[in-house]
Amino acid sequence: MKLAVLIVGEYRTFPYCRKTMKFLDKNVTDVDVDIDVYFHTWEITKLQNPPIGYHKDPNPIKTFRPVFEEEIKDLLKRPAVIKVSPLPNDKDGFLIMRKGWLMGFELIEQSGIDYDYVYVMRPDLFFRENASYFTSITSRYDNAVGFLPQNGDKTIVADCDFFSTYQNIKKLFSNDILSLDQANGGIHKVWFEYVKSRGLDVVPLPFPVKETHFIARFPMTEETTFKEVETNYWNLFHNRII
Repeated sequence: MKLAVLIVGEYRTFPYCRKTMKFLDKNVTDVDVDIDVYFHTWEITKLQNPPIGYHKDPNPIKTFRPVFEEEIKDLLKRPAVIKVSPLPNDKDGFLIMRKGWLMGFELIEQSGIDYDYVYVMRPDLFFRENASYFTSITSRYDNAVGFLPQNGDKTIVADCDFFSTYQNIKKLFSNDILSLDQANGGIHKVWFEYVKSRGLDVVPLPFPVKETHFIARFPMTEETTFKEVETNYWNLFHNRII
């Protein structure tokens, strides 16, 4: 099975998260998966979490640092196609994210490789130790996309990562994706409806455990544990930061 892993989005805590992405390392997946890695991110990244109420602040974050391709190569420790692009001049962070998706998927298309599946994920996902990945890939993905449900609501899906066949991901990544209006029911609800409008069903990710990973926000250190990341995630979620 040929799988493209597309790591795409703002760089943020990737230097702390990479070590938990064991499925990127050779011979550690639980099924026979041939993985190629594609990485797209922006040339600057935040060094802190957005403050509460940041959506109303026109200049919420003052602390940035540059992101370099060589740093990504050193952290990945494996062959990968990497592109670091200028940050778009858009105020809508969700629009920037979707532009990144299209630019990242373009790297896969340019490869000319016939992939069976594509796993799209943010760089700042922190994975549970000793979790299993890609263990339940079946024909159900032929007409469906795998997501994590949001808070048990099957009509609201997270956009932090998703999995499907190459052709299904290609259906999602058309220019229509740039016109989605997250104000109409919230971005996760709109994302669910967009997937359904493409004639695709929503099913779970091919991971055996629901909470295999969380978005990792600052503060982070090399010693930060999965439990700490999980606790921080829910604290920020309840303050509407995530």
